[in-house]
Amino acid sequence: MWERLAESPSFSKRVQVIENYLLPFAANARSRTSIMKSAHDIFRRKGTARIDDMAFHTSLSVRQYERRFAEEMGLSPKLFARITRFQMALDAKRRVPASSWLSIAHEHGYFDQMHMIRDFQNLGGESPGQLLHQSGDLQPWSIGLPSTTNKLPNPRTTAQRLRGR
Repeated sequence: MWERLAESPSFSKRVQVIENYLLPFAANARSRTSIMKSAHDIFRRKGTARIDDMAFHTSLSVRQYERRFAEEMGLSPKLFARITRFQMALDAKRRVPASSWLSIAHEHGYFDQMHMIRDFQNLGGESPGQLLHQSGDLQPWSIGLPSTTNKLPNPRTTAQRLRGR
């Protein structure tokens, strides 16, 4: 494939070489299962979906849903939801540094700010502010882009704002 790419005279011919290489893989890809659809739904709901509701919509018992989810996704649905909510909250603060952690906690379905802080400590090892400060501009925007533009913000100016400069 690499040789064929190197020998291709134009960009469109290179695209054709890649497509010919990748299409057989796509033909053998698994179709989206009900578990994959429910994982997408958990993600779409920012990690606030109830596991028993997800099980109901996949026509499985809660226990069977949890087993199948762990088999297909590699972690429990509850942990997947917690990680999703954690990452969404962190990204929300990165997008709008002026937002208070309390408003972010409520926006992302935490009962209160302490609930969010405990989740951050369990999943990230630090409090929200410390984790954000430690990551600085080393962390990419993991899930969402800023809502006002289609470009990522300049990491240097973002890090300076987060440090209060």
